[in-house]
Amino acid sequence: MKDDRKLKNSGNETDRKKDSQEYSFIKETIKEKPFQKKMIAYRIVAIVAGAVLFGVIAAITFAEAYPKISSKLEENQEPPKVDIDVNEPTETPEPTETPKTVEVPRSITLEDYEQIFEEVHQVAAEPLKSIVTVAGVKEGEDLLDNSYVSYGQSAGVIIAANDQEIYVLTEKKALGKDSKQVQVTFQDDEIAEGTLRKSDGGTGLAVVAVPMENISKETREIFAVATLGNSYSLMQGKPVIAIGSPSGYNEAVAYGNIISVSNKVSVVDAEYNLLVTDIQGSQEGSGVLLDTLGNVIGIIAQSFGEDTDTMVKALSVSQLKTLLADLSNGEEICYAGIYGEDVTKGIVKESGIPQGIYVDSVAKDSPAMVAGIQSADVITEFNGNKVITMQKFSAQLQKCKKDDIVPIKLMRKGNDGYVEMEFEITIGAK
Repeated sequence: MKDDRKLKNSGNETDRKKDSQEYSFIKETIKEKPFQKKMIAYRIVAIVAGAVLFGVIAAITFAEAYPKISSKLEENQEPPKVDIDVNEPTETPEPTETPKTVEVPRSITLEDYEQIFEEVHQVAAEPLKSIVTVAGVKEGEDLLDNSYVSYGQSAGVIIAANDQEIYVLTEKKALGKDSKQVQVTFQDDEIAEGTLRKSDGGTGLAVVAVPMENISKETREIFAVATLGNSYSLMQGKPVIAIGSPSGYNEAVAYGNIISVSNKVSVVDAEYNLLVTDIQGSQEGSGVLLDTLGNVIGIIAQSFGEDTDTMVKALSVSQLKTLLADLSNGEEICYAGIYGEDVTKGIVKESGIPQGIYVDSVAKDSPAMVAGIQSADVITEFNGNKVITMQKFSAQLQKCKKDDIVPIKLMRKGNDGYVEMEFEITIGAK
């Protein structure tokens, strides 16, 4: 019996062991995978390295692309407007008597003359930094080839500058008819390429724009922008200094006096005072006139006047300022097509012609001709403003825009004397 129980117990025990072996997996503990710090560190380093590499590549790409992008943006960006302070027109000073001889307490010595010219050069020293030489050349032509001179060259003066460009006033004839490039030579002999911004056929003046990027840092530090003065109050006997190329030679400085302010230059839609000096010049001379403070008061214009006359002559700068701003900004110049002259009070008294602008002639197919304006008409009002001088007419005209329809009043002589008439003129541009 006992043996049977032993056998039975033994069998049960065997079965329990067997079951225990079969289900032993239930007793196993599931452990979390150990935290692999090294692997995560490697991954962090890899990510950081990748980011750094990407940043380096992006920086190199940006550095290479930026100049091109910047240059493209600058090309598309218009330069700031050039603003030139315009003096209010005043009545032209009446001719004065020849200045009386002033008695000097002692005779002038050579030392006195030497001191005078030393002071002249001191006054001219700063304005000379604004003087350049302008020449038009064919595309690809070497400046060392003397043939480029056939396109002419002229002195120019820097009248304005901004961060992008400088603006050089010069003579249109210096650029040539078929020249493709404009070369500007500065005082330190550096040559920079520029482009014609705009020219005016009436005065023969032109403005050349030179990009700052074409000018070296050294040259930027030495050139200066000329100060444009007020020339309305100039009278006979006023001392002046001519710089540029008044006698046909570059970098010249000459001293003299104004001997006449009453001469006038008549061009389409404008009239300018011609300042005549006693300075000996050349028919091919160019440059500017300065007052004794170093301000520009005249633009040398030897093409006006008698061909045989070599006295240095200049257009009054105050009357040109609006035109210079338009040329510098490349803006359209308003056009009516009238050649006229002032009818002064003296002429009114002697001839009975009404005071205003006497129309000498009207340009063919011009807005004035289309409107019905004729020679011998006397313009008295333009766009609602009284105009009795060509200066004021020109100033009012340049305030208009192309295609503006502007009222104009004039006096026309008939069988019973002068009668007032009204017209409308559609402003053109040139």
